[in-house]
Amino acid sequence: MPFAAAVAAWAASLHPVRAPMFVGGLALGLLFVARRAAHVVILLSVAVAVLAGHALAGLTPAPEGRWTGAATLLTDPVERGGGTTAIVHTGIGRLEVSAWGPAGRILADRVAGEAVKVEGELGPPRSRQQWRHVRGRLQAERVVRTDRTSPTMRLPNAIRSLVIEGANGLPEAQRPVYTGFVLGDDRGRPEEMTEWFEAAGLSHLLVVSGQNLVFIMMLTDPVLSRLGRRPRIALTFAVLLGFMAVTRFEPSVIRASAMAGVSTLAVLSGRPADGRRVLAIAVVALIVIDPLLTRSIGFQLSVAASAGIVLMAAAIERRLPGPRRLRAVLAVTIAAQSGVAPVLVPLFGPMPLVAVPANVLVEPVAGLVMMWGSSVGLLAGALGAPWSSVLLLPARAGLWWIIFVARLASVVPSIGVGVPVLLGLAAFAGVRLVLRRRHRLDHPIR
Repeated sequence: MPFAAAVAAWAASLHPVRAPMFVGGLALGLLFVARRAAHVVILLSVAVAVLAGHALAGLTPAPEGRWTGAATLLTDPVERGGGTTAIVHTGIGRLEVSAWGPAGRILADRVAGEAVKVEGELGPPRSRQQWRHVRGRLQAERVVRTDRTSPTMRLPNAIRSLVIEGANGLPEAQRPVYTGFVLGDDRGRPEEMTEWFEAAGLSHLLVVSGQNLVFIMMLTDPVLSRLGRRPRIALTFAVLLGFMAVTRFEPSVIRASAMAGVSTLAVLSGRPADGRRVLAIAVVALIVIDPLLTRSIGFQLSVAASAGIVLMAAAIERRLPGPRRLRAVLAVTIAAQSGVAPVLVPLFGPMPLVAVPANVLVEPVAGLVMMWGSSVGLLAGALGAPWSSVLLLPARAGLWWIIFVARLASVVPSIGVGVPVLLGLAAFAGVRLVLRRRHRLDHPIR
């Protein structure tokens, strides 16, 4: 039932309904007393549809015209179109601020959590920023620094600064790849290198993922395991929130953190759940909290990859020849690529077949770089040069290999999997499933 509930919640989030909020609240309340699976799915769909309707109603575009006010950055500024752009929180809601020239340089020096004063022309928002709850786009002509920083972001920003400072011990070409692996920070990465990773099917490595969170939880487990039930739950969720803040609440991290939270609650309640149930429950919880999250491409890809792994990886591994460790890596890669294909192909075109061998070659090394940067990378940032260069030697070797594979795979003649192939594979899988069920009915096990 959890998977059916997750699918229903996702579908309902894409079909918002304008109805009084108490209707959605009542439907959520009745979920706790519903006994039949069908009733749960119906009530959840009603609740999410109403919540999505109210979320969209709150995105009424801000009044256009001249605007001046204080703004707190919610994202780190990025360079785009010759200017600098960031999502900010203001007294009239969230805005996307873009600035050029001196104003752009001032904005570029800020980080998430810090406040500025902005002045400029306010226009309608871009539709692709809808999932971020953005109400307008401000073309800033003037940006003024302030000394105010959100208290909740001071520690996450300090941790990010240590990792970025430690990255100075790496060759300049490797730094943006390293910070992408560890923090999800893609600023400063050459466009050519981004194209290598995209052509090789390795672009998912350039953003922070659930693998980083797994390592963080492994590091904190010796402390968490010695605590009582309630303190352990509280500290676990504090770690998860801290990790999300450090990585700037990327959709893939939100999904991974939700799964970690659900898994922790399940284990400590004495009812451990398998990966499929954990994923489904986490997705439902996130959609209820923010129905607009399903409009994020990053969230779609993260959920699709996780679904592919939990649904297909074990079965694929059993059917592959070769050593167990190689089969495991290859199975996870194939399952994840199969999961994201229905999302990626319609939006971005055929997926390169070279992605499978490329991922197999770099995944173990990528895990090492992520783990090294999340632990030793902090020490490297604290000690600075020349120790940072010495401490990051393993990461430097790993990054060299990953970039080498990405560049080599990017020049392989493009052979991809498009929509017709996907439809054919889906039809084949459906026919095979029907035949297998019919065989079981004709030859029941006695």
